[in-house]
Amino acid sequence: LEVSPDLKHGEAGGVAMARSQSPDSASCQFYITLGPAAFLDMNYAVFGRVVDGLDAVKQLRAGDPMTSVTLSES
Repeated sequence: LEVSPDLKHGEAGGVAMARSQSPDSASCQFYITLGPAAFLDMNYAVFGRVVDGLDAVKQLRAGDPMTSVTLSES
């Protein structure tokens, strides 16, 4: 579990690693916050932020296929 007090779930669009109860279980699943989620701070590793297309993120539903992903450096 790699967390930082500087990387928070403060607003919609935070991208972080999903995991089980074990702090060291994160591997390949992630989530995107849809609003502030301070209760997750220091418990889940935030590693990015949606900078464009948050409107599309808010339309996602369980089971939607992911057909492509584009990453950019900030």
